[in-house]
Amino acid sequence: MNDLLAAIKAQAQEMAGELSALRRDFHQHPELSHQEERTARVIAAYLTNLGLKVRTGLAGHGVVADLKGVRPGPIWTRFPSPRKSRSPGAPG
Repeated sequence: MNDLLAAIKAQAQEMAGELSALRRDFHQHPELSHQEERTARVIAAYLTNLGLKVRTGLAGHGVVADLKGVRPGPIWTRFPSPRKSRSPGAPG
């Protein structure tokens, strides 16, 4: 488990510059709530370029990417966190 967490942290560090650039781009091109057409396109393209299977148009402009791994189930249940929900059945 520690190896997986270390790998996730390392990858996040490598992507920090890209993600900051995306955040700046979104701030430079604001969209009203429920009208985020450009934002959805940019996110879908980014996730597709990462090699993820992407579904778009969910509830309007929603974007979902499927992350495949060896162990099924939500990843947030695998790591301890002080912010984790205490409600049974609720995600992290």
